[in-house]
This record gives sequence, C-alpha cells and structure tokens, in this order.
Amino acid sequence: MRGSDLRESALEKARKGRYSARALEGIPEPLRRLYFSAADGGPEDCYEINAAVKALVEFDCINLVNPATYGPGEHDVIFCQNVLIYFREAVQEEIAYRLARRLNPGGLLFFGPGEMAGVKLPGTQTVVIEGSLAHLRVE
Repeated sequence: MRGSDLRESALEKARKGRYSARALEGIPEPLRRLYFSAADGGPEDCYEINAAVKALVEFDCINLVNPATYGPGEHDVIFCQNVLIYFREAVQEEIAYRLARRLNPGGLLFFGPGEMAGVKLPGTQTVVIEGSLAHLRVE
C-alpha cells in the first residue's frame, strides 16, 4: 500500500502512525487492541499502529500537478479526497484523468463529496459504493 502527500511534514506524521484516542473512536475495541498499542513517550491518550501494519505502507511525496512524481505502478484503489477543490477546473480534470489511467482494470478512484461530480473520465464508469461516488476503470 502507498500513502502520499505534497508535504514531507505530513508524510513524517503518517510514518509515525500515532493517533489520539479521539481519532480512534470509530474503530471497534477488538480492532484497536489488535492493531494499536499505547505510544511510548507520548501523552496518555496517544496510540501507535503496530509495526507489522506500518511495514505494509510506503509513503511518497507527490505533486499532483507533476506526473513525474507519481511513482511506480498501477493501483487497485486511489483516494483523492478534498484535494482537487484547490485547483482550477481544467487542472482538476487533467489530474483526475491521470489518476484514472493509473488504476488497474477493475480499480476504483474516489474523490471527495461533490468533487468531479458529473465528469466522465475515459475508460471508467461512475459507480455508487455505500453512498460515495467512485470511478471504476473498465478498460
């Protein structure tokens, strides 16, 4: 799995995998016990994701406007939520097209609510999954 952001500071925070008790409220207790433990040297209500889970994720610094930074491979799912709102419409569509082309056949591309609504991306069809709109790569 890969996670990405434009800011190295955000990536460093993600690599640490530390979360407040409040951030974990929606996770059922059995899963919390399985995947999290009290963080060493942190506040009393700070938890850290287990090393085995951390090892499954790689983090990349990506600039969505510069496709050369996108990194290797194609993906089964891409979440690009609440990011495109910061770009002009023409740039939004170009980024969305590039991301859709990075999906494996059958892969899903999710945007934030209202982002890219009504836009048809070549090679995809729009699907609704649990109330969220996604683009399914069909070719």
